[in-house]
Amino acid sequence: IWNLIVMAAKIKSILVLIGVFLIYWFGMSFTTGFLYNVFSSFVLSAFAAELIFSFPFLYVMFRKSKIALIGEETVNEKTCPWWGLLGLGLAIALMARIYYHLFSPYSAGSENITYHGLEAICMFISSVLITPIIEELFFRKWMVTYLERKDIKPIYILLITSVLFFIVHTNAQYTYFRFDTLLSGAILYYIYTRYRNIKYCISVHLICNMVVILISIANQHMLL
Repeated sequence: IWNLIVMAAKIKSILVLIGVFLIYWFGMSFTTGFLYNVFSSFVLSAFAAELIFSFPFLYVMFRKSKIALIGEETVNEKTCPWWGLLGLGLAIALMARIYYHLFSPYSAGSENITYHGLEAICMFISSVLITPIIEELFFRKWMVTYLERKDIKPIYILLITSVLFFIVHTNAQYTYFRFDTLLSGAILYYIYTRYRNIKYCISVHLICNMVVILISIANQHMLL
């Protein structure tokens, strides 16, 4: 009976986490859609939604769960060398680009979309800085810490966080499922649990996104 009670408590904890994830996912989608009526630009709408919804949402969840939003990482003497972070960021970026070219349903020139002025600035800041911070704080630091406190086994934490990370990077409208993000999520989970420093995860994510953007820009110039 006791084992059943413990199992029920763990299942409840996982369901609570999934509920929080759904609030985050639909909250971002709703806020972006609402702001699109104001800006008539998806880039500007998504950028504003991150500032208006995501950061306050993270603050509330970290505070409610009594998890430090900044600092207070578990003491760990292991440090990840800068070349390791750079290598992982490059590897994940190249994996994403290869996957895109192999499985994306879009036409060869469909990514030849250029942004100018404020849109270009917001897109770059969002992709290279804001999104890595938000996603790593939420999917790695908050989720992993929350599930560990509930005594969920590491293998389940790995699966849960990787699958949820995959879901937010999937464009189901075009049946373009970003399965590469499953592996990316697993890699970032490993980095966080090994070094217990969310800055490493943010750095790898940041490098990956920057490389993807630079490759896209290079492709655009070659197409032109």
